[in-house]
Amino acid sequence: MAQLIQQVKDMSSRGGRLVCLESSLSTKSPSFLGSLQGKAGSADVDLLFQMPVQSPSTLYTYQAVNIPIVSKVKQGFPTGKIQTECDFSEQLQSFLTEGWKLVDIFYDSEFSMKAIGRSRSRVSQNSVWFFEKELDRINDKSPQYEGAVIEYWHTVKYRSLKGRATAEGSWNDVVVEMGQQGWELACLVKLRDQTSQPFSSKLKMKILLIFQRKLLR
Repeated sequence: MAQLIQQVKDMSSRGGRLVCLESSLSTKSPSFLGSLQGKAGSADVDLLFQMPVQSPSTLYTYQAVNIPIVSKVKQGFPTGKIQTECDFSEQLQSFLTEGWKLVDIFYDSEFSMKAIGRSRSRVSQNSVWFFEKELDRINDKSPQYEGAVIEYWHTVKYRSLKGRATAEGSWNDVVVEMGQQGWELACLVKLRDQTSQPFSSKLKMKILLIFQRKLLR
């Protein structure tokens, strides 16, 4: 993670603006000793930047904040349930009120699971929130953006005989409606939350759409 943060600093010092982070297909398994200690593997990360064509008039600075995402898992047959316990709206607002703007939320490889009963467990995965601010405003804590977090339940239908899955529905209408009101989509976050019906080929998964909008002065 330290190397990733340093790359963001290097690119931003040249006028680059971080757009998003994406896990690549390249992965590395933990060592034998590491696996015995419960350590996860690692994955390469692609960083996307906007680079200026001419000398930039504004430079940006970034901070990366580690926020654990805890989920409660209830096992059972024929149905089970997973529920996330993190308040994304509260976390987002705490940084927007200090003048920061959210760029992206990224899950790293830190992961742990703890049993809390015969059929229940608690899963924790670390997320890294990247925030942006103009460099000449680094000490200015006046808010510049307001945020909104919208929950969307995404339905996936599995076709076991064909060995594939198809999505039912789309969040496009939500994005268009928010865009017409001046909101900008910051990122989408896939949660562990999911529900299913007995003997059904459909599974519902929760996705968060996080929007930001410039405050009117």
